[in-house]
Amino acid sequence: MDFLVFLGIIFGIIFGAVKGCESLHSSSHGVNLICCSLDAPLIETCEYTSFCREHCSCFLTITQHLECAFKNTSDSKKFKFLDHQTSAGSQISCRDPNLPNPTVPYTVVIEEADEKKTYEFLLGMCGYHVTSLTLQTYSQLFDQLDFSTCFPDLASFQIISPTRKLASFQKSLKNLRNLTVLSLVNVDFEFWLSEPPFIENLNYLHIENSTLSEIPKWFAKSQAISDS
Repeated sequence: MDFLVFLGIIFGIIFGAVKGCESLHSSSHGVNLICCSLDAPLIETCEYTSFCREHCSCFLTITQHLECAFKNTSDSKKFKFLDHQTSAGSQISCRDPNLPNPTVPYTVVIEEADEKKTYEFLLGMCGYHVTSLTLQTYSQLFDQLDFSTCFPDLASFQIISPTRKLASFQKSLKNLRNLTVLSLVNVDFEFWLSEPPFIENLNYLHIENSTLSEIPKWFAKSQAISDS
């Protein structure tokens, strides 16, 4: 292949990806969304302008005021997140939130929102490129989610609960491959016996105020354990 042709393909891929990265700040129905693109920065008056330091990424916060409909809407009526404008559409669909930039890294923070709506919203995000998930509360409903299928690139999973919560993680975390950070505060659980795919990638482990009775032997392969 001619070198100039090769360069053309590479630049086409890079600039094509950049072009598809939409920057915006939208806050509606209990969802606060910031998407950053250094090539198309947020407007100067936006309070989150200095927050954007990465080339292309989105930061999503689900607040306690989350409002989303359990039924799906037609394509013509889908809610659309718009930059500093009143978003089109009457209500967000939990199972189809229609978030922009689905292929860019998403950092998701969940506050103490309605458990059922949050569960449905996370299901609706299956297939989005979620790399970090932090929950300020936890519901056993979330144990039914297979994060390895929904968010296979999940690298950071944290629960920072103000009150004690019971969790299983048998389905939700067990099959993740790319997890590097695991932090659990005020969570009562037990690790499973079989070795998870993420064990050799894990480099940070924090467990605080938990009924966890023992660390399984497979943790010996973890960088987080061997370096401590």
